[in-house]
Amino acid sequence: PKDEVEARQLMGELEDKRVTVDLDATYRYLNNLLAVDKGKIGTIGFCWGGGQSFRYATNNPNLRAAVVAYGPPPDTAAMNRIKAPVLGIYGEDDARINESLPMVTAAMQSSGKTFTSEVYPGTGHGFLKPGRQGYNTPERERAWKRILEFYRARLGK
Repeated sequence: PKDEVEARQLMGELEDKRVTVDLDATYRYLNNLLAVDKGKIGTIGFCWGGGQSFRYATNNPNLRAAVVAYGPPPDTAAMNRIKAPVLGIYGEDDARINESLPMVTAAMQSSGKTFTSEVYPGTGHGFLKPGRQGYNTPERERAWKRILEFYRARLGK
């Protein structure tokens, strides 16, 4: 894409089923690499990709961890299929995404799923990306530290 507008348009045209097929292929590829501990694979996504990371957890029971960075949630009924622990990273000033957090938390808890959401003060949507509100703050560093801790606990190393 030539710019962010075109990128968003192209992402909007992607069908969930196609994204799942691609992620399944990626999962199989990674799982066959000698350098990868078999079955110790997780996902991470940011914004639209965060939503896809969350949604893919509803489709792959073999995932060991999923990180959602300020992404939208999947359908609540689909959350019943999630097997992996999910970590949500959210900016405090991201009202559009954060408005769904109470519903997501309730749906995950009522289904007995492991879901931890962390909201970082003084940050907005996309705060892990250079140039975004909250990028040059200790909160960004704290979020990355938390993501790495989450992966180490679920994937090892």
